[in-house]
Amino acid sequence: MLEDRIKIVLQEYQIGPAEIVPITSRLYKIHTYHYTFALKRSRLLPEPEALANWENVYRQANIHRLDSIVPVYLTEKGQINVRYENEIYYLTPWQEKLERDEPVHVLEGFFRELANIHAVTMEEYELNQELAQDTVANELRQLESRQADLLEQVERFEARRYMSPFELQVCTHYRDVEFAFSKTVSWLEAYKEDLQRERISRTCLCHGNLRLSHLLTKQEQAKFINWENAYTGSPVQDLSVYFHHEWQYHDNVFQQILQSFPQYEKQNRLLQSEKSLLAVLTINPSTYLETVQNYQRYPDRPLPFQIRDLERAYRRLYHGLKFQEVLETQRQKYLEELEEED
Repeated sequence: MLEDRIKIVLQEYQIGPAEIVPITSRLYKIHTYHYTFALKRSRLLPEPEALANWENVYRQANIHRLDSIVPVYLTEKGQINVRYENEIYYLTPWQEKLERDEPVHVLEGFFRELANIHAVTMEEYELNQELAQDTVANELRQLESRQADLLEQVERFEARRYMSPFELQVCTHYRDVEFAFSKTVSWLEAYKEDLQRERISRTCLCHGNLRLSHLLTKQEQAKFINWENAYTGSPVQDLSVYFHHEWQYHDNVFQQILQSFPQYEKQNRLLQSEKSLLAVLTINPSTYLETVQNYQRYPDRPLPFQIRDLERAYRRLYHGLKFQEVLETQRQKYLEELEEED
């Protein structure tokens, strides 16, 4: 039984539950007579690299005293997780989640705390210029191939006497998607120039799966949970994942994100190369093209779900193009300041 399994896991923490409340199939609210805990049945794979990345989160949180990372409890044997029946469990304090009707300034707390995590765990390296240039050149070649693939798909749809609603939407979106391709190429060229100028690379602790369901906020404070996808990488990769999740919905808070994002750079100022990479990651049409290709690969999938996925992919592109306009203005100002210094 579920309850018996949970009790066996909790014994490792010397906890006798008064009540076990399933919140989801993987999250349980544990009431004792004095405290309330959250027990998570993790999606972590019992592989050394995945576990090491996850354990590193709490090592970094301890070293840098990062209150915005919800801590995990140690078992009686000093372990940060429990393995039972090929599953991994971990225990944290229960954190009440704020509803979405709270004031929008919670986004400022989100960006401020995320920037602090990135900044205090940041490490700088000398860039391997040859490898970086080869990577950009390869991405440009792939982008050209993807652009040709999309044009081929659109021409095939337009050649039909009657297009499905999905195909009609693709043709309607095509002008904006084509523009996204051209802007991605421009930003990749800018990224290459910025790397040549700065000659450094930076990595930090990244959450790896930032989304609203993994964010707990209270007024202007933000706490991050579910670090199971954590890794060490570029800070803008973390940001782009959040934007990717947020911008797919019709009721997303895009304007509030634009207004609050400067809070991030107050805590962790991005390099110009990182801003160029962020632009690339937010407007790259590859996800959109994959959605179109899936329409061909899986013709039996219900059409309403395919249209939903297409609209979500388009919204990400649409808002990414708006966001890169802000980054473009900032880059132009940056280049002008460089000219004045010269």
